[in-house]
Amino acid sequence: MRKLLRVLIIEDSLDDTELLLRELRCGGYNPVYERAETASGMKILLEQQEWDVVLSDHSMPFFSGIGALTQLQLSGLDLPFIIVSGAIGEEIAVAAMRAGAHDYLMKDNLARLVPAIERELKEAGERRKRKEAEEALRKSEAGLANAQRIAHLGNWQWDIRENKTYWSDEMYRIFGFAPQTIGGVCEAYLNSVHPDDRVLVKQSLDEALSRGKPYRIEHRIILPGGSVRIVHDQAEVILDDTGAVVQMNGIIQDITKRKHMEELCKLSNAIEQISNSIIVTDTKGKIEYVNANFMKLTGYTNEEIMGKNPSVLRSGKTPYENYKQLWNTITSGNKWQGEFINKKKNGELYWELASIFPVKNPDGVITNFIAIKEDITDRKKVERHLCLQYAATRVLVESITIDEVIPKIIQAVCESLGWDLGIFWTIDQKTNVLRCIEIWHKPFVEAPGFKAFSRQIVFSSGIGLPGKIWASGKPIWISDIVCDASFLRAALAAKENLHGAFGFPVFTRNEILGVLEFFSHEVQQPDEELLTMMISIGGQIGKFIEQKQADEALRRRIDFEKTVASISTRFVALSDFNNAISVSLADIGLLSEADRVYLFQFRDNGGIMDNTHEWCAKEITSKIQNLQNLPTSKFPWLMEKLHTGDVIHIPDVSKMSPESVAEKEILEKYAIKSLLALPVYAEKRLVGFIGFDNALTTGSRYEEDLALLRITAEIIGNAIARRQSESLINHMAYHDALTNLPNRILLQDRLEVAIMQAKRNEHMVAVMLLDLDRFKTINDTLGHHMGDLLLKAVAERLTRYMRESNTIVRMGGDEFIVVVPDLAHAKNAAIVAQKILDVLYQPFQIEGYEIHTTTSIGVSIYPVDADDVSMLIKKADTAMYHAKEQGRNTFELYMESMNSNNFERMMLENSLRKALERGELSIYYQPQVDMDTEQIIGVEALVRWKHPDLGMIYPSKFIPIAEETGFIIPIGEWVLATACTQAKAWHNAGFPTLRVSVNLSARQIKQQNLVGMVAGVLKETGLDPKYLELEITEGIVMHNIESSLKVLCELKELGIRLSIDDFGMGYSSLSYLRRFSIDTIKIDQSFVRDITTNQDDAAIVTAIIAIAESLKLKVIAEGVENKEQLDFLHQICCNEIQGYIYSHPLSAVDMGKLLLKKYKGE
Repeated sequence: MRKLLRVLIIEDSLDDTELLLRELRCGGYNPVYERAETASGMKILLEQQEWDVVLSDHSMPFFSGIGALTQLQLSGLDLPFIIVSGAIGEEIAVAAMRAGAHDYLMKDNLARLVPAIERELKEAGERRKRKEAEEALRKSEAGLANAQRIAHLGNWQWDIRENKTYWSDEMYRIFGFAPQTIGGVCEAYLNSVHPDDRVLVKQSLDEALSRGKPYRIEHRIILPGGSVRIVHDQAEVILDDTGAVVQMNGIIQDITKRKHMEELCKLSNAIEQISNSIIVTDTKGKIEYVNANFMKLTGYTNEEIMGKNPSVLRSGKTPYENYKQLWNTITSGNKWQGEFINKKKNGELYWELASIFPVKNPDGVITNFIAIKEDITDRKKVERHLCLQYAATRVLVESITIDEVIPKIIQAVCESLGWDLGIFWTIDQKTNVLRCIEIWHKPFVEAPGFKAFSRQIVFSSGIGLPGKIWASGKPIWISDIVCDASFLRAALAAKENLHGAFGFPVFTRNEILGVLEFFSHEVQQPDEELLTMMISIGGQIGKFIEQKQADEALRRRIDFEKTVASISTRFVALSDFNNAISVSLADIGLLSEADRVYLFQFRDNGGIMDNTHEWCAKEITSKIQNLQNLPTSKFPWLMEKLHTGDVIHIPDVSKMSPESVAEKEILEKYAIKSLLALPVYAEKRLVGFIGFDNALTTGSRYEEDLALLRITAEIIGNAIARRQSESLINHMAYHDALTNLPNRILLQDRLEVAIMQAKRNEHMVAVMLLDLDRFKTINDTLGHHMGDLLLKAVAERLTRYMRESNTIVRMGGDEFIVVVPDLAHAKNAAIVAQKILDVLYQPFQIEGYEIHTTTSIGVSIYPVDADDVSMLIKKADTAMYHAKEQGRNTFELYMESMNSNNFERMMLENSLRKALERGELSIYYQPQVDMDTEQIIGVEALVRWKHPDLGMIYPSKFIPIAEETGFIIPIGEWVLATACTQAKAWHNAGFPTLRVSVNLSARQIKQQNLVGMVAGVLKETGLDPKYLELEITEGIVMHNIESSLKVLCELKELGIRLSIDDFGMGYSSLSYLRRFSIDTIKIDQSFVRDITTNQDDAAIVTAIIAIAESLKLKVIAEGVENKEQLDFLHQICCNEIQGYIYSHPLSAVDMGKLLLKKYKGE
């Protein structure tokens, strides 16, 4: 069977190729061949197929045998290469052999071809075997060396006889030397052993050499650089036939890392029991180990995290400086502790407290880093919540205004929770939508589009995140707003990398005030505890807003009331009317925050209006002050509104109605945007209007602005009315209403001036007091109307005939005074007096009547008779009464002899005749107090006379004269009517049981129509008779018992109470007390005065009270002035008291105040 032979033939001749194939077949081969005649063809065939031999021609057109040899050598194949040439020289053949050809043959002698191929195939096979053996040996040695390197295992041999030592390359490396670089390796070995381990090593070597004992020990070596390593040292001995040790073979393995890993394993076993996360890295930061808790917390598997850097956990929330400090600390060999905000595999953020420290080998070299980390997310959440609660509370406590608190609250929430942006939405009450009024964000946050859109958009209830919170009243959390289809701003949020969001309502007990929403660049998982807390904070903010709104309302109310009070006070006196208006307009402007406030006043019967006063805010230019002489007819719409009393409220001037075109034109001319105005009335007459406007903004005004304007308009209107009538009021204050002559007040001023001038000029002043003779007869006969006309005629005649320098005064009634200043002589006064007599003697023609009257004149002269006003008048009055005594129609100059007692009594009598008519009499009331209840149960009416010249005249001085002259009858009737009227008024005012006591004189008891008069007064005043008590003295009753009894019984039948006044001072008969149906007895003050110091008085008073008690009569003690008297009377059961200890007699006004104070606490 032919042998297969794969032949690559390099030949350009097909014939020669066929010759070679035939020779091979003849030699017993089955050749499989390919032919090539170029280098590239040969290269391709060498690469694509396997060959046994290469036969090549020496010389070819495009190739050569040497080239083919070179191509074979470049391919790296070890194949027999035989040159078969037609003509080749010896030198060429030798050169070819030297180049690497294995043989050469001639084409004309191919007999050596097969033997040559077989020989070369055999040698090629041997070369392959040898090469494979060498390669195997090389691989074996390399594998051993590599195994030793990997295992840090070196081997050594020690020929003891030859004292030769062999170290493998790894041995050198273990001991810190480059392979084959040192001699004396035994010394190097022993010197490298750690001093503390040399005894062990030496002992092991000695036993091996002396006893042939192998050893296995572990010890430390010190490398040239000073580092310490741990090695496993093992050796065995070879003995000769005699048993002597001739050789030692051993290994040394560096087990430092294994020992370290054993320690790590022990540590790992302990670590697996710890609940914290553990990470072990190499010195480059690559993770070599994590425990199960780490994987559970972070979500990373062991395969995912091994070899990675812990930086895969970074969230970007922990400052870079923290990492820099960490690395510098641990690489310096120190422990670092701190906090991280890290990110789990799913993107969720969490907090860790990490302790990171280096692990060192025995040499002190850092080999690893270990991080022990505690998940403090929950604790941080609680801390953040507490921090937020504290921050929010602090903001609410420290903030003063609502505008201040909102941005601070947003900032506090963002900074406490680590969120990026917050927005506050408030409810627009007019349009019932939510509007953004505040945005706060961290300094590095940029979200311009989102912020701008939020400021522009509004939300209705239930729409968008704010609207949903408003509608539900509950907080809402959205983990990622970009993925929430209901979030209307999602596109803008995505563009500006906003994801997490939550919001909550700001509310009070009754309503939602607004919505706060917050945004984060991170996706945020829901935090129900946080939302619960935000509800609480929303309520706190709502309470703050509610309180501040209440405070603001109170402040505005107080400011309002202060402003109104100031304006009112300012117009009490009209001394500076214009300034009062200007300051008041300023007050209105500041309180209402208006730009301008002004007052327009009408004149010329309302035909012209002028801007009389204007106030402007600081930034506003005064313009409308130039609006003067404006015809009101040009503004029909305005005038119609003012005349009908309408409020003129124009929120937006640009939207005024067409019928107000003239008004709109002038308002726009002066850049007025909005207006509020009210008419000003003075006593129901339109006198102008007051208003304020805004030059910068439009908008409606508050109700309190309208109220302030309305009150001010009324105050100014009243002030204008008062100012317009000021001269009239002033005239009426100083002039008599009937005659238009100066009155007593102006007399005082004029006379003082005249005296001053006379003193300066050393002249005299005459005071002439005129009293018309028999004027009462004329008044009673012709009536009061004719009397008034006569007084006016007298005044006109005196004015006509007296000099202008003289002052003519009506004192009241039919009395006049003429002041004649600048007299050089007293006789001149007489001339003037006589002239007055002559002038008034002439008859008066009044409404068809011819009236004759005369006058009596009393004259006093400064400085002869007196040097002050009151004394001059008093002495003129004295002289006038003296003239009356002389027969009337005369005058008398004052003389000192006129001051006798009789003359004074005559003066009092004459004055008393006119006292009631002149209104000089008044009634004072002294309280009567129940001893048990200490309540006022009644008052005693006491008449007083205030004489215009003599002052207050007490009853003890004028009542006897009234009794004697009969004046007591009209006076008594007037006192009774006045007292009953006042008592009824007090009843109507809320004191329905208050009684009034009125004294009856002896003359009144004798009055024929007394009972009828009393009944008439009661009917006219409407006073219930049981609340009227009439007081009479013992003497009156006993003077005419029968007649008195009849009158008193008739009075009792009216239902009136009766009282005995000054009991104990008269007859003190007990019988009359029964007969006259007396209700009350009054103990005279003379007994009460010494009741605590005089035993007799005390006994009398005690007896009187005992008698009264037995007769079932009430007792009232008069003149109680101190507590000792009060206590005594209380002890002996006196029913009522009256005296200064409780109150002096009071006017009706003051008595009313006392009643209010005692009964109602007002």
